[in-house]
Amino acid sequence: MTERWHEVLDRRWLLGLTLLAFALRVSSLGRWELWFDETASYAIAIKTVPDLLVYTRNAIQEHPPGYYLLLHFWMQVAGSSEFALRYVSVFAGVLFVPLIFRLASRLFSRRVGVAAAFVATVSPFAVSYAQEARMYTLIALLALLSLYTFWLMMQEERWRWWIVWASISFVGVLTHYLFGLLIIAQNAYVLLQWRDLGRERWRWLALQAALAAGAVAWILVAPGTVRSLFSLVGVPSRDIGLKIGKVLLDFALGELRGDPSPVAMGLAASLPWALAAGGLAVAARRTAPPPFRAALVLTAVTLFVPFLAGVPVIPVVIGRYFFVAFPAFCIAIALAFTKLADWHWSGLVLALGGLLIVSGYGLFYQYTVEKGVFGAPMTLIQSEYQPDEAMILAHPHLWPQATYYARNIRMPRYYVPDKPYPVPEPEIRAALQDILDRYNSVWFGPVLPAYTDPELVERALNRMAFQSEKVWFPDSTFVAHYFRALPGMEEDDPALNWEGRIALARYEHSDFTLPAGDALRLRFFWQRLAPLQRRYLVSLTLTGPQGAVWAKRASEPCGALCLTTAWGTEEVQDQHALWVPADTPPGAYDLRITWYEQGGGRPLEATDAQGAALGTSVRLATVTVTAPRLPGTSPQPATPTQATFANGLVLRGFNLPNREVRPGDVVPLELFWGTAQQPGRKAELVLSLLTPSGQTLATTTAALAPSYPVTRWPAGRTVRSHLRVAIPPTVRSGQLRLQLRLQETSGKPVPVHWQRPLPVLGGLWGGSRSFHGEALPLATLRVRDRDHVFALPPISNPLSATMGSQVKLAGFDWSCPASKPCVLHPGEELRLTLFWQALGPTERRYKVFTHLVGPDGKLWGQQDREPAGGIAPTTTWVAGEVLSDTYAIPLDSSAPPGNYRLLVGMYDEAGGQRLPASLSGERAPNDALPIAELRVGPTPPENEGR
Repeated sequence: MTERWHEVLDRRWLLGLTLLAFALRVSSLGRWELWFDETASYAIAIKTVPDLLVYTRNAIQEHPPGYYLLLHFWMQVAGSSEFALRYVSVFAGVLFVPLIFRLASRLFSRRVGVAAAFVATVSPFAVSYAQEARMYTLIALLALLSLYTFWLMMQEERWRWWIVWASISFVGVLTHYLFGLLIIAQNAYVLLQWRDLGRERWRWLALQAALAAGAVAWILVAPGTVRSLFSLVGVPSRDIGLKIGKVLLDFALGELRGDPSPVAMGLAASLPWALAAGGLAVAARRTAPPPFRAALVLTAVTLFVPFLAGVPVIPVVIGRYFFVAFPAFCIAIALAFTKLADWHWSGLVLALGGLLIVSGYGLFYQYTVEKGVFGAPMTLIQSEYQPDEAMILAHPHLWPQATYYARNIRMPRYYVPDKPYPVPEPEIRAALQDILDRYNSVWFGPVLPAYTDPELVERALNRMAFQSEKVWFPDSTFVAHYFRALPGMEEDDPALNWEGRIALARYEHSDFTLPAGDALRLRFFWQRLAPLQRRYLVSLTLTGPQGAVWAKRASEPCGALCLTTAWGTEEVQDQHALWVPADTPPGAYDLRITWYEQGGGRPLEATDAQGAALGTSVRLATVTVTAPRLPGTSPQPATPTQATFANGLVLRGFNLPNREVRPGDVVPLELFWGTAQQPGRKAELVLSLLTPSGQTLATTTAALAPSYPVTRWPAGRTVRSHLRVAIPPTVRSGQLRLQLRLQETSGKPVPVHWQRPLPVLGGLWGGSRSFHGEALPLATLRVRDRDHVFALPPISNPLSATMGSQVKLAGFDWSCPASKPCVLHPGEELRLTLFWQALGPTERRYKVFTHLVGPDGKLWGQQDREPAGGIAPTTTWVAGEVLSDTYAIPLDSSAPPGNYRLLVGMYDEAGGQRLPASLSGERAPNDALPIAELRVGPTPPENEGR
């Protein structure tokens, strides 16, 4: 093959590698949010140029201004999104590939150049930092240019290369102080080649003196740089081995933020470095002309000298600090590939395959492990924050992340503590009280535990204010919302008891009349009636007609800082705020309280002072919500829309959590209304379920807000509506269309205008299309009916029992052996399968109860639910259908020994009325069928104390 065809082939390889490099570096570029260092880049780059220069000159442990100046001017053109901020690094990372081909070809050969470009293209180290809004990929590019011009000025008698090298070195040091490690390596090369350089060595010394004078001049006017040098550079470290291992691992795989296997990491990191060392060693053994040996010396020196000079004196070592050595790393591996190709193709294939496996291993972590955990919490705050609120951050070093992710939130920010070292608790409480005196509510967080222990601040807030929300995010990050205490709290004594475990001695509350957008303050005083071996959480809800939940808080006591398992005999004070969103319609609501087992366990049954059963959801009081005093932020709908009705109402969006439904389901629908103008006439809402062909299956008419007529809605106000969409029990698998319309009280439809996105050319461009009509299509529901069985299976324990006139209980199977007495121990679980047979259609939905009643007549185990876990409501049963219905009934760990009865029945949850139950023709007492008896033995020794 001629030299020309080799050149053409190399260019095609280079073009392909450059395109691949771009694809790898731009892939998922804006997927993850910025991490701390990237937000620092933004926070510095948005300063004016004079302020930026002053900041980088005076700040301690800060980089020089070069990269920040470049990013400053780039943002003027491209904006400040995550994608735009990182694109500077993408450009530098992609440009690195053809330039390293150029350098390696100049030093050795085009084959080495292609191989070096390949290594740089697939390197996880290069890809990961080409996707960060930091200066490290730019440093690698400048190091590459510095090496190229350094080689030219050492080989050619041209002053221009000396000027270009000095300019690149100046820009490099202006970008990162550790660029000086490359200059140290180049000085080492000059010393090694001192005899062969001739006059160049004196020019070199003069140039180094000029650079040193410039560095001293900067240090004299930059006090922050001097203090940074003293803080970063110290005495030789004893953990040099660990530092070197960290650098070797980063160069091979990139900085891994996940939890990979140490063995896999070690094996993966060894291959690239073995190839690099082997490539240099083998190349050094061959007899070659002086330029080749000089190029080899330059490669080896720039690969190893930066590590030897930097690792011993830099306290914290990370691979990215040594990016100046990365060009030589790629070239050294390329030398190994070309030598393997000369020996035998099989060795080259194995080496290439191994490197690709290592690169894939590293790239997997770079693409799948997120780096930042600040943006998602700030998005939550932005969607919920109200006027008269402030934000409290738990460490002053969080200012860069807050600067970026809170830039659109007009909320005062405070740092408590405001110093990066431990602060006494009285000082913290005083700072918090000063903030709470100014604002009605505060957001605490996002809290990143990597900086400081936030528990001191959180405990103080839990005592001084009322927490309404605490949301956790990855990497143990959370945000919490607090409302300040109000004077004049009233006290009440409901004397409530939850299954002999938890008692509410008394509670204090703020005024039960409050405006939407504010919060109800509640201070509970709990008593432990028996040792609590499980963690429980308390749920507070504000419910309206038909049980719709308008406000909710569910939390372990004290914001999870006083767990029920740690309660003693003393009274526990627990403060909560129930936030009422600003779009809640004015009206009367029920305040309800429920205790649950943590982790989605069953709710506890409550009784009053006389021992009367109250169920699991206990009504505490009636709360009156009035119109908001201030325009507040409303929760954002999951499905935004823009539908404008002729009467001035605007549907902003809706929440429909279930798009896949079953026959008989009742699906909650939440509508978010706005007002372009105050409606002049009353209107009501009509929801319809249609078949794909347009046949109407069901229609529901309801008021938009029963206690808040639309004629009272002011312009610009947002109001929510809660509705329940009932899926007909007789519908079968397929699709249904849900549509909405408004009508006046006379029945006259209110015309509506809406728009839908209209993709152009497969989504390359976006547009919209306008629609007009009398009904607005909301969503398509997919109905999944269950399989219906009509043959009875073999039943171990047949029965002749009925529930009303529609249901027959044909028998049961359970986890007890058939030939032996059934013995259960406290804390164990009884598995029970009931076999129901439908005698006819059922008009109501009934729940099944399964009770384990002890010799003392008390309930020691139960599981109540709709048949088949809610999959088969009784309204969907077909005449003759047989249903296998399985339950797992937990026996309380403190259940006393003795004979127990297993009772089964059905009841209407809305009214609590039980279906008449008969066994062998005789009516069962309390309509609870005693289908079996069992014995509870003593607690096994291995379970005692649990």
